[in-house]
Amino acid sequence: MQRITHDLIIETLKVMTRVERTLATFYGLCPDGTAEAHAFWHRLEQEELRHAQHLQRMADIIAERPDRFESNRTFSVAAIQTFLTYVESLIQRVRSNEIPTADQHRLLCMARDLEQ
Repeated sequence: MQRITHDLIIETLKVMTRVERTLATFYGLCPDGTAEAHAFWHRLEQEELRHAQHLQRMADIIAERPDRFESNRTFSVAAIQTFLTYVESLIQRVRSNEIPTADQHRLLCMARDLEQ
Protein backbone atom coordinates (compact mmCIF):
# COMPACT_ATOMS: atom_id res chain seq x y z
CA MET A 1 0.00 0.00 0.00
CA GLN A 2 1.25 3.47 -0.88
CA ARG A 3 2.34 5.58 2.07
CA ILE A 4 0.03 8.53 2.54
CA THR A 5 1.89 11.81 2.41
CA HIS A 6 0.79 15.39 2.19
CA ASP A 7 1.95 15.38 -1.44
CA LEU A 8 -0.32 12.43 -2.21
CA ILE A 9 -3.26 14.14 -0.53
CA ILE A 10 -2.61 17.33 -2.51
CA GLU A 11 -2.32 15.33 -5.74
CA THR A 12 -5.59 13.56 -4.95
CA LEU A 13 -7.35 16.84 -4.24
CA LYS A 14 -6.07 18.27 -7.53
CA VAL A 15 -7.42 15.31 -9.49
CA MET A 16 -10.72 15.62 -7.62
CA THR A 17 -10.77 19.32 -8.56
CA ARG A 18 -10.35 18.33 -12.18
CA VAL A 19 -13.26 15.88 -11.86
CA GLU A 20 -15.51 18.62 -10.49
CA ARG A 21 -14.59 20.96 -13.33
CA THR A 22 -15.18 18.19 -15.86
CA LEU A 23 -18.59 17.47 -14.35
CA ALA A 24 -19.35 21.19 -14.66
CA THR A 25 -18.42 21.03 -18.34
CA PHE A 26 -20.70 18.02 -18.84
CA TYR A 27 -23.62 19.73 -17.10
CA GLY A 28 -23.03 22.87 -19.14
CA LEU A 29 -23.61 20.85 -22.31
CA CYS A 30 -26.89 19.27 -21.17
CA PRO A 31 -29.61 21.94 -21.59
CA ASP A 32 -32.02 21.18 -24.42
CA GLY A 33 -32.80 24.80 -25.23
CA THR A 34 -35.69 25.37 -22.84
CA ALA A 35 -35.33 28.01 -20.17
CA GLU A 36 -36.23 25.51 -17.45
CA ALA A 37 -33.57 23.03 -18.56
CA HIS A 38 -30.99 25.78 -18.92
CA ALA A 39 -31.62 27.01 -15.37
CA PHE A 40 -31.51 23.49 -13.93
CA TRP A 41 -28.29 22.43 -15.65
CA HIS A 42 -26.68 25.82 -14.98
CA ARG A 43 -27.29 25.35 -11.23
CA LEU A 44 -25.63 21.92 -11.36
CA GLU A 45 -22.73 23.37 -13.33
CA GLN A 46 -22.23 26.15 -10.78
CA GLU A 47 -22.37 23.68 -7.87
CA GLU A 48 -19.58 21.63 -9.43
CA LEU A 49 -17.48 24.74 -9.97
CA ARG A 50 -17.95 25.64 -6.28
CA HIS A 51 -16.90 22.12 -5.31
CA ALA A 52 -13.77 22.57 -7.43
CA GLN A 53 -12.99 25.86 -5.69
CA HIS A 54 -13.37 24.25 -2.26
CA LEU A 55 -11.15 21.31 -3.16
CA GLN A 56 -8.51 23.65 -4.56
CA ARG A 57 -8.64 25.71 -1.37
CA MET A 58 -8.21 22.58 0.75
CA ALA A 59 -5.14 21.62 -1.31
CA ASP A 60 -3.76 25.14 -0.91
CA ILE A 61 -4.27 25.09 2.86
CA ILE A 62 -2.52 21.72 3.22
CA ALA A 63 0.37 22.92 1.02
CA GLU A 64 0.71 26.15 3.00
CA ARG A 65 0.55 24.53 6.45
CA PRO A 66 1.35 20.81 6.18
CA ASP A 67 2.44 20.68 9.83
CA ARG A 68 -1.15 21.37 10.90
CA PHE A 69 -2.52 18.25 9.19
CA GLU A 70 -2.13 14.60 10.01
CA SER A 71 -2.24 12.10 7.18
CA ASN A 72 -4.83 9.41 7.62
CA ARG A 73 -6.13 8.02 4.36
CA THR A 74 -6.80 9.22 0.87
CA PHE A 75 -8.87 8.27 -2.14
CA SER A 76 -7.40 6.14 -4.90
CA VAL A 77 -6.05 8.49 -7.57
CA ALA A 78 -6.36 5.65 -10.11
CA ALA A 79 -10.06 5.23 -9.31
CA ILE A 80 -10.63 8.97 -9.58
CA GLN A 81 -8.79 9.01 -12.94
CA THR A 82 -11.04 6.20 -14.19
CA PHE A 83 -14.12 8.20 -13.23
CA LEU A 84 -12.65 11.31 -14.87
CA THR A 85 -12.05 9.40 -18.11
CA TYR A 86 -15.66 8.22 -18.06
CA VAL A 87 -17.02 11.76 -17.61
CA GLU A 88 -14.75 13.00 -20.42
CA SER A 89 -16.19 10.27 -22.68
CA LEU A 90 -19.71 11.46 -21.84
CA ILE A 91 -18.72 15.00 -22.81
CA GLN A 92 -17.51 13.73 -26.19
CA ARG A 93 -20.72 11.76 -26.70
CA VAL A 94 -22.88 14.82 -25.96
CA ARG A 95 -20.74 17.06 -28.18
CA SER A 96 -21.01 14.57 -31.06
CA ASN A 97 -24.77 14.27 -30.46
CA GLU A 98 -24.43 10.55 -29.77
CA ILE A 99 -26.28 11.51 -26.61
CA PRO A 100 -28.71 14.20 -27.77
CA THR A 101 -29.57 17.00 -25.38
CA ALA A 102 -33.20 16.46 -26.34
CA ASP A 103 -33.04 13.21 -24.35
CA GLN A 104 -33.33 15.00 -21.01
CA HIS A 105 -34.51 11.87 -19.20
CA ARG A 106 -31.32 10.04 -20.18
CA LEU A 107 -29.15 13.01 -19.19
CA LEU A 108 -30.91 13.32 -15.83
CA CYS A 109 -30.36 9.61 -15.17
CA MET A 110 -26.70 10.03 -16.06
CA ALA A 111 -26.39 13.04 -13.75
CA ARG A 112 -28.00 11.05 -10.93
CA ASP A 113 -25.55 8.20 -11.49
CA LEU A 114 -22.56 10.56 -11.66
CA GLU A 115 -23.55 12.23 -8.41
CA GLN A 116 -23.90 8.89 -6.63
